[in-house]
This record gives sequence, C-alpha cells and structure tokens, in this order.
Amino acid sequence: MTEPIPEPFRPSPDGMNVSPFHALMQHLRHPELGCPWDKSRTLSSMAESLLGEAREAGEALQKDDRQHQCEELGDVFLNVMLATVIAEDEGRFTWKDVVEGATLKLIRRHPHVFGDKKAGSPEEALKMFNEAKAAEKNRPATVTPAPAAKPQTPPAPAPAKVVSPASAGASPSGSGAVPTRPTGREALTDRTSDLIDGWPN
Repeated sequence: MTEPIPEPFRPSPDGMNVSPFHALMQHLRHPELGCPWDKSRTLSSMAESLLGEAREAGEALQKDDRQHQCEELGDVFLNVMLATVIAEDEGRFTWKDVVEGATLKLIRRHPHVFGDKKAGSPEEALKMFNEAKAAEKNRPATVTPAPAAKPQTPPAPAPAKVVSPASAGASPSGSGAVPTRPTGREALTDRTSDLIDGWPN
C-alpha cells in the first residue's frame, strides 16, 4: 500500500516537476516547523552524506542491483537537493542556478548535437565533450549573485506533521562536519550541476 503524501509535497503525475520536493526540503529546514537535524546541516556536513550515497548508488549500478538502483539514485538526488536548499538559505545560489548551469554545460559540451560538428562514434563524442570542457576553463564567470537569504515559508502540510532525520541521508548519530576544499560560489554550483548532468568530470 502506497503511503499518503501531504498535498503540498505530492509529486506531479509524471514526476518531472521537482517543485514539491524542493518545498519538502524547505519545510524540513523551516525555522519553526522543520526538523532540528535537517536545520543543523551545513554544506560541509553534507559532504560525507553525499559522497556516501554516491558510492552506494555506484555500487548498485555496477552490480546491476535493480532492487536498490532506484532507491540509491533517489538518495543521491535527496542529498543534492538538500545541499542546494542549504545554499539557498545562505544566499549562495539557487536550485534554478544549479539546473541552468547543468543545462548550459550539456549544450556547450555537445557541439555535435547542438552545433555543426559531427561525431561518428562514442569515442569521438567523448573527445569533443572533453575538448569543450577544457575550453571552459578560460570562459568568464556567468553566475549572477544570489538574492539575500530569507526564511523559507512553504505551505503547511496536512495536519499530521512527521519529519525524520532519514531525509539527511545519515543518522543524527553520524559524524559532523567534513573538511572540504575552499571553493567559490560558482565552483560549488558547478560541482552540484555535475551530479545532475551525469557525464564524466
């Protein structure tokens, strides 16, 4: 039996509209209605969760473990979205920035699809992809400043409010912040986009 999902967070019929899921993440970090664990997360503390879920998803794909592939890929997406909402709360960048960055990246790196070049094999396509990627190192920054952070107020769910630390991809008893390399806002947006576009990086 399918568990009921409160109306504000119910996926669209085709599942392609991520707005309800984004609203769910905002709700979990709501100052008053949210989960203490999710509200405590930072971009640094998300690193361990994201890396762990990515490894588990990779293992499920390599082993062709169909029973867990969908679940593990969902866990990766969950962590990407939560990290992005944290970034939004801090005024770094938005989910729109992440999606636009991934979209533009895929178009730039596929001149054989969106340009006048031709690729007769997967190897040629990958070569063009890597050449376009290398050329991007010299392009100017294009990410615009994010608006100042402000409290998120998504619509309240149905009367029964249940939140769980499971949404963070790790238990509250897990380890804390994980040291990460210093990174600018554009680089952080780009890395998040890389998890979406799915090509080698």
